[in-house]
Amino acid sequence: GHDYMPILVWNIFLGMATTAAVMAATRLWFGTAAGIAAGLLCAVWPTQVQFTTILASELPYNLFAMAGVLAWITRGSGIGKWVACGVCFAVASYIRPVGLLLPVVLGGADVLAGRRGWREAGLGSVVSLAVMAALIAPWAWRNTQLFGQFVLISTNGGTNLWMGNNSQADGAYMPLPHEGQEGMDEAEREAHLKEEALRFIRENPGQFARLVARRVYLFYRTETIGVGWNEQGLLATGLGGAITPLKAASVGFWYLALFCGIAGAVLLFREEGFFQALFHPAMLLWLYYMSVHAVVVSGARYHFPVIPLIASLGGLALARGWVRWFPPKTASPGIP
Repeated sequence: GHDYMPILVWNIFLGMATTAAVMAATRLWFGTAAGIAAGLLCAVWPTQVQFTTILASELPYNLFAMAGVLAWITRGSGIGKWVACGVCFAVASYIRPVGLLLPVVLGGADVLAGRRGWREAGLGSVVSLAVMAALIAPWAWRNTQLFGQFVLISTNGGTNLWMGNNSQADGAYMPLPHEGQEGMDEAEREAHLKEEALRFIRENPGQFARLVARRVYLFYRTETIGVGWNEQGLLATGLGGAITPLKAASVGFWYLALFCGIAGAVLLFREEGFFQALFHPAMLLWLYYMSVHAVVVSGARYHFPVIPLIASLGGLALARGWVRWFPPKTASPGIP
């Protein structure tokens, strides 16, 4: 029925589970103190709290993507570990297809950074991808039967590419055109818009480069979407006056957390060296998500998958800062 309570309960569970996954992954990467700090960042992150009352893809994607990452970095190399990774990444990919390449990104990073040999990392990637293929195959078959052509998960890849790459594009979301698409189904429209976008890129490389820079800017510019999507509810309950202060608090926290994440990344590069840091899962996945939206369409909601990674690196910076600014007291001579 028309009841928001199941959505609220579900999103609270997603938020708690994601926070736990971020804490566990950060502890494995950077130690217990950093894990606690990362968990605190996640727990009080305004936009994640605001999304509790919204039924959207952001919270469930982050949980299953981080659960897969946690399974990947946990010690062990048995088949069960890679199967668990494949299950988590398959669910994440159903929610957002950007999750499809996660086993490849993580496997490649392990090999390049020397954390795993190519056989072990290759086995993990292959098993994970095989499990993902088995779990996604029924939906792909349904799509093929429906559209008369192979469609793996969704028909929004070409449309998102077109949104970010056309003569009217400014890098952000824009309505889809209707002219010239009469009689097309979703898959046909997808192919048509993809070809239009690729043609624009080929013919306008300079403008494409400017749009890439614009999309990177939009990726980080602000974080008010959680308040914006709750505006109707706030107005309906007489809390319209809180909209602007809530947006200001959300943006302020976003910039503070981003600063902590960047500081953590700098520490990572200083402590582990350029090559090891670049291919660290937290760093590489952050760059991966940003790179995807630097090419297609960008905006505040599209940086949601990097929130756990920023929190993790921010936890590293906060933990190191705490030790530096508040060093542990040492016992005086003669006092046990």
